[in-house]
Amino acid sequence: RPPRFAPPPPRWRHSPLRRRPAQGYRVAPMPSSETWRLSKRRALASAFAFVSGYSDAISYIRWKGWGALMTGNLIFFGHSLVVEDYLQAAYYFVLIVSFMAGVVAYRAVEVAFPSRGASILGFPLAGLMVVIEFVDMSPHVAFCSKRYLLAGLAPMFGMLTAACTTGKLESQTTMVTGHLTTIGAGLVSAIAGKLSTAERGKVILSTLVVVSTLAGSLTGTLAIKLAGRHGDDTYGLLIPVSPSLAVLLWCNDHMNRPRTLVKQFQRRHRMWRRRSGQRDAAGIAAG
Repeated sequence: RPPRFAPPPPRWRHSPLRRRPAQGYRVAPMPSSETWRLSKRRALASAFAFVSGYSDAISYIRWKGWGALMTGNLIFFGHSLVVEDYLQAAYYFVLIVSFMAGVVAYRAVEVAFPSRGASILGFPLAGLMVVIEFVDMSPHVAFCSKRYLLAGLAPMFGMLTAACTTGKLESQTTMVTGHLTTIGAGLVSAIAGKLSTAERGKVILSTLVVVSTLAGSLTGTLAIKLAGRHGDDTYGLLIPVSPSLAVLLWCNDHMNRPRTLVKQFQRRHRMWRRRSGQRDAAGIAAG
């Protein structure tokens, strides 16, 4: 004979944590929600842009070149060829080739280990950046040769650009030209009342990248000014960049595809909650 009344639902379903919040309170986004993923994307893009702006400001003041901004290096390369300054042209050519080497290395690792290229290359290249910073402090290295140390930083930013372009960010974080175009187009759409939700998200992301790049540049220049240093004496200011980029690149891969450890923890947590609910239901039915 079937039971007259069905057993009550598990107790955890009536937990206060599952009740709707009182009026006037906002619900925090869950890790699996689209809002949370969008927030992570914007925060990561802003962090990448800030670090890139900071690094480019110090790199230009110290070495008269950029590790991430290849447009400027290419322009100076062409100018050096025209004025027949071939030594200077060789310097900018080496920077461009080093940047491309970072892109090629990232793509090769991504083919072998999908969604893990930035994590695998990030920490070794971060270590190389620290070594370069200490070599730059050495008085035994000629000043005219020190500027070629920037070629050791360029692969990191080449990998960063490739990871941001082909990953979940799908956006450049080392340059602002395209983002300024997006902001301008979005402004016109907003005035005309035709700004879609997708375009609004792109405008917000572009605005964050532009503002973060400017903030990073101002921070780098201000750090040099507060330290009372000149362009030839900016030693140590790039050391925080290497661990920051390594951690951010790991986070970028984590956003592309969750780590196995994280997925195992989430799976075990769901199983524990399910078993706990079953035990509560069995206890209530037995009582």
